[in-house]
Amino acid sequence: MKEFIIFFVTGFIFYSLGYHNGSEEQTSLNPSQISANYQNENESSTSKDWVYMQNEDKISGDSEDVYAITSKTTVDFKFPYNGKQSPTLVLVKKNNKPADVIFIIEKGVYACKYNSDLKCSFRVKFGDSKPHTFHAIFSESGKDENLYITNAEKFYNEISKVKSAVMEIVISDQGTFQFDFEWENSSFLSNPS
Repeated sequence: MKEFIIFFVTGFIFYSLGYHNGSEEQTSLNPSQISANYQNENESSTSKDWVYMQNEDKISGDSEDVYAITSKTTVDFKFPYNGKQSPTLVLVKKNNKPADVIFIIEKGVYACKYNSDLKCSFRVKFGDSKPHTFHAIFSESGKDENLYITNAEKFYNEISKVKSAVMEIVISDQGTFQFDFEWENSSFLSNPS
């Protein structure tokens, strides 16, 4: 059953990214279904494993590796975003090179959504290192739940050295939150697939 859930979640992630029927069109992830399915499998404790899916474009031969992990931090925002949730971090590699880093919340709006340039800044602490500041943008479809980190290569470089990270993000009308992520293995981030 665990294998089926993992397969379903990774398949859904890939489908949501728009990598189906040979399409490379970027679409937004559906965070509520990804997190809900992933957390149902891990209700008593948050998994320390990355969920993995690989796709190969049959025409170009390009490959994409998608990794997702749910935060061990659970939050329950105030109205209108109430309901327990744990954010998801998604990493995408194309042809074994960092392509996308996506931070997803199920419900809520990032405070930076109201900036005139729609750019977000947030801090990430990788393991015991000093905090790093990263920038992110929203998806082209305008989904408020998805943040695309603009310097994916730097993020991959830092995250591949550690087994934990804390991301500090401001949620509009809710406050500043720190989300913990922990994992057992990150060798896939720096080594060829």
